[in-house]
Order: sequence, then C-alpha cells, then structure tokens
Amino acid sequence: MPIFLTLAMLAPFLTGATDEQAVQIDKIRQAWEQRQQQTPFATFVWTETRVIPRGGLNGPFHKSADEDRPAEDVVITIPDVRCLLGPRGRIRFETEDLDSRLSAPEQKPSQSAFDGSRATTFIPPRSEPFGSGIIDETYGDKSSLSLRPLVLLYRAMDQALIDFELRNFNLLQHAVVVDGVPCVVLKESVGSRFSDLASSLCLDSSRDFIPLRYTEVHVHDAEETVVAQIDISYQEDAEAGFVPATWRASLYSPSGRLLEGASASVIRYEIGKPIPDREFAIAFPPGTKVADKRSGQMYFVKDDGAPRAIAHWGMKPTDDLTGPSQYGFRRIWLPIVNLVVLGVIVAVYFYRKAHSTSR
Repeated sequence: MPIFLTLAMLAPFLTGATDEQAVQIDKIRQAWEQRQQQTPFATFVWTETRVIPRGGLNGPFHKSADEDRPAEDVVITIPDVRCLLGPRGRIRFETEDLDSRLSAPEQKPSQSAFDGSRATTFIPPRSEPFGSGIIDETYGDKSSLSLRPLVLLYRAMDQALIDFELRNFNLLQHAVVVDGVPCVVLKESVGSRFSDLASSLCLDSSRDFIPLRYTEVHVHDAEETVVAQIDISYQEDAEAGFVPATWRASLYSPSGRLLEGASASVIRYEIGKPIPDREFAIAFPPGTKVADKRSGQMYFVKDDGAPRAIAHWGMKPTDDLTGPSQYGFRRIWLPIVNLVVLGVIVAVYFYRKAHSTSR
C-alpha cells in the first residue's frame, strides 16, 4: 500500500530545515501524491540501447588473471522493453537481462510482476531446456535503474515499488541546472538505507516537481563518488501532462570506472487505460522450475499447470522424484541446503538487476 507522508511526519526528519524548506518538501509530497492518484494505470514501451565496455560485467571477485566479461565492448539494442503500472503497487516489467542476452541472443525477455501481494519472476531457458520461476512477497525489481524514470514520476510514494522514503531526504539550499532547467535538489541522508550509498533527485519545480535527474553516490571517508545517474527528458501530452520521452543512464564502479551506459526512447504509451488484473501475475509455462521463497518449496510446473514437487534445485523433470533423497537424513538437510543455494541464485540475479541500467 502507498505510504502518504504529512508535513507533521516529515518535520522531525528535516534536520536543520527551515520553515520554507519544510513547506517546499510538503509541496513536493503533494505533487507526487496527486500524480500517483491521477495515474492509476500506465503502459510504456520503449527501445533501449546499452553499451557495456570490456570488463563491465566483471564480478566483485574478478581477478586480473580472469577473462573479462565481456571480452570486448558490446552494444545491445532491446527493441521492446515493456512496463505496466496499476494501482496499489501493481506492476509488470519485461526486458532482457545482460547475462541472458550475451549467452542467448534470441532468448525471450525476462518478466517480473507484482499484483499487490505476490511477486513473480520468470527467467527464460538458458543452458537448460526449461525456464526458472521465483515467487516472493516483495517485488525484487523495485531497485531497478531501468524502471526508475517511470516509478519516480508515477509511483514515488508507493513503498511497494520504490526503495527509499521521502522522509529521509533533505532539501539542499542551492539549485542545480539540468539541461538548462534550474532544479530543486533533494538529497538522501547517508545511512537511511545503506551505510555507504545515498541518492539525490533534481526536480523541476515549474512542472510539478517532475524528476529530471536521479543520482546514486558511493560514500567513503566523507568523499562521494557517483555510481549511477539517470537524466530524463519529457514530452507534453494534452491530457496526461508531461510524459517521459527519453532517458540516459550511466553506471560506474566506486572507483569511477564506467560499467555500463544506456539510452532509452519511448515508442508508445497509454495513460489511464485500465489494465486487467491478470497482467500483474505471471503464469509459469509447463516445465518451469519454480522456487517459492515464501514457503521454501520448489517444484516443476506440469503440463496441466499443477506443481510437481522436487527435493532440490538441481533436479530435472526427468529425474525420479520418489527416491530416498526425500526421506531420512536428506529430508532434513536438503531443504536447508536448497534455501542456501536458492538464496545465492536469487541474490546474484537481483544484484545483476539492481546494478544494471536495464533489466
């Protein structure tokens, strides 16, 4: 459910804020709330071009002797990235993650959705003939930089879809000019979410505080290094107001090295047209191997849609599921091992998603 903040709730968190600053932040809150309420449904489709320099996908444990990922600069164009927004935190997002595109260029896009109470993610087949599904209580893509332009504009007050809270931001004394437009700046307090990461927003006060720039900085020994930045431009719609038209994003390492760049161009959108509830829940196709993080259960989806329980994540649809691995000692320890392995898989997957400008 959305969290709406009143001025009285904000005041205790505005350290050193003047009355004028508090009033300005309350205006921002009201503008965000109003835009969210006036836009219960929205559909956006855009084309995205991404540039990954050599070594841009090297993990945190990459050694100098290891092969760079990718081995050379890569340019990828994704023609139809799709996002659906609904009321009460509902969302559907379809795109291609980098690992999938590099290993299987013809692969179908990944999908993630949240229906307000249950999150589902489907990852198409890679090396195995079946895809993977994840079920969770919270939406894992809420930290996706690729979704930031739309979420910041239409769902900035919805805690189901945004990973920060307005109450943790302060209004800076000075303005910042973005593409020739003077902007008020909100800066997140370090430590409100992460001990070494903070965000800032440049908002156009002349256009109902629409976001023109989003920045994430890494903080170490009181020094800040930009690790992500998104610049957004708009087109004016006679009925919907200012609508995102293009955006540019860059992702950097804490040392300042460019890891990825992306540019997006909206090719079509619909504002206000109702979206059926079924669009906000993913139906896993037969053969999908599913991990339900809520219960710890794992299963294959049978041809009739029913679940077929499995003892551990490494099993295949053709394996004998009635063997001794479900009983005795293994019955006790395998679920624990499964959860550990699953946690690693999910963590790596969403690490890639959260630290990618598109997913």
